[in-house]
Amino acid sequence: MSEPNVSGDAVPDNPTYAEFFEEELKSETDRKAKYDSRGGNLVTTSGAVHAILVGLGSIGQGSTRSAIPNWIVSLLALALIAFIAAAVTGVVAQLNHGYKATSTAGLRSMLDERWRDSSGESMHRVGADHFRAIESLRSSNHKKEIALRWGYGFQMAAIVLLGPVAIVIVAIK
Repeated sequence: MSEPNVSGDAVPDNPTYAEFFEEELKSETDRKAKYDSRGGNLVTTSGAVHAILVGLGSIGQGSTRSAIPNWIVSLLALALIAFIAAAVTGVVAQLNHGYKATSTAGLRSMLDERWRDSSGESMHRVGADHFRAIESLRSSNHKKEIALRWGYGFQMAAIVLLGPVAIVIVAIK
């Protein structure tokens, strides 16, 4: 990640840039929350459907089990594995991937050493901190997005695999 230039030279006030950095930071933080929520939904739905299918599979092991073709059992097993993979990628999407926030030492320095800086210098330093946070959020949010795409792909594959399973089981019953 790149390092912003924070020099000791006098920096003029620039509220336009300061507001822009605030908005970008809020946007990336909101995006992170959205991806975390979607990851949780992926875990919940995949886990619930997996549990239901395992339960139905254990109920259906009675006398009709021999009438169910082996290829249907294989499709069901693949669907269950795909739901597990979707749930795992949902968990990965919820992980924190190295977000960079202003350190407590940096906050202490602002309070103790930098408090009397000019308004422009303060805006510049805060902008530099926001820049680091935004850069790390974007990188981490990209990882979350990739995990979610894989998770949705696994979930769709599981649903497609369940189509023939449901048709054959309904036809046999």
